[in-house]
This record gives sequence, C-alpha cells and structure tokens, in this order.
Amino acid sequence: MKDSWAQLSQHFMESHHIISQYKRNQRIGSGLVHFDKHF
Repeated sequence: MKDSWAQLSQHFMESHHIISQYKRNQRIGSGLVHFDKHF
C-alpha cells in the first residue's frame, strides 16, 4: 500500500508539473490553442 501511495503521489507531482508548464505555455503564446483543438 505504501509503495502504491508513493507511486500515486509521484504521478500527481508529474501531472501538476505538466499542467503548470501547459498553463505557462498558454500565457506565452496563443498558438497552442489552435494546436489544442486537434485533441
């Protein structure tokens, strides 16, 4: 159980990092919005 919790928290931290990078990129250029619509 402890290992899965560590894995889950690591996954959460990675997801948070990706989301924060994504938001920062959106502020930098709105070109990503067009890129976004393909997904």
